[in-house]
Amino acid sequence: YYMTGYTVDKNGFIRLPIIGEVQVKDKTIDEARVIIESKLREFLKNELYVKVKLGGIRYSALGEFRRPGKFVVLQDRMTIFEAIANAGDLTTVAKRDEVLLIRQYPEGTKLHRINLNDRSIIQSPFYFIQPNDQLYVEPMKVREVGAGENAAQSLSLIISAITVAVLLINTFTR
Repeated sequence: YYMTGYTVDKNGFIRLPIIGEVQVKDKTIDEARVIIESKLREFLKNELYVKVKLGGIRYSALGEFRRPGKFVVLQDRMTIFEAIANAGDLTTVAKRDEVLLIRQYPEGTKLHRINLNDRSIIQSPFYFIQPNDQLYVEPMKVREVGAGENAAQSLSLIISAITVAVLLINTFTR
């Protein structure tokens, strides 16, 4: 159904054969199914079955993800944790307590701060990703200073700095 279905245009209409345009803006999947079935019953007298599904979820993952980018997932529901896993998980310096969810609403765009460490997120209205959501994760302060992502990188940075200092001292003291 993802490849052979019908899309909802920007005004909230689906254009279907026989019945024409059907308004589904601000309707749930079940409400849209009932509306389409009632319109089809005007033309078909025998038993009919209409299946309405969301044709995939498109979202963006920006910031401290291992694979940031735009993603399309061919399923009708996806949790925020599944979206993060799909983008390769968060880096070690990601602020997990301040994930920014940018969501589109009919009245405009709103920003929501989410704490992934809080167990009550599963009761939150932001637990499930919606189409066109954007997730942005900021780095911790350690990243802004320029330290590495893990202990080995930080140790390598410190050893490199010491080596450069020793070379400069050795060069200018001769």
